[in-house]
Amino acid sequence: MKACVVCQNELKDDARFCPNCGAEQPKVELTPGEDPLLGAIVARKFKVEKVLGVGGMGKVYKARQLALDKAVVVKVLHDQFRDDPQLVQRFQREARAASRLNHPNSIQIIDFGQDEGGIVFMAMEFLQGSDLFAHLKKEGPLEAP
Repeated sequence: MKACVVCQNELKDDARFCPNCGAEQPKVELTPGEDPLLGAIVARKFKVEKVLGVGGMGKVYKARQLALDKAVVVKVLHDQFRDDPQLVQRFQREARAASRLNHPNSIQIIDFGQDEGGIVFMAMEFLQGSDLFAHLKKEGPLEAP
């Protein structure tokens, strides 16, 4: 048995997705401390603290914006995709498009780019709380109003 990288729920060793939170699990199991970005500084601005989620294109981390000592989220493109110009452009288009949204129900994009180590990243505001999936699992469907 292994634990989900996001919610720590017990999983079968061959599970690709967590049945509890839906997070995709890394293809190669990392033991704590093995993720090379944990504790690292991205773009000389963000210190990576913990993994929040893993997807097909990248990982999402909780990080600290050093200049403001503020919690943020940093989304990082998987290493195997950062040499693919089309995928990097797609990631950057996503960041630009999301940065233009200005609505109380959307996340603010703080920064994005590629740092000197080649890491393709997008930094956004961190919101404390549970996600919709966790809420629906605990409370059931939302009422129409």
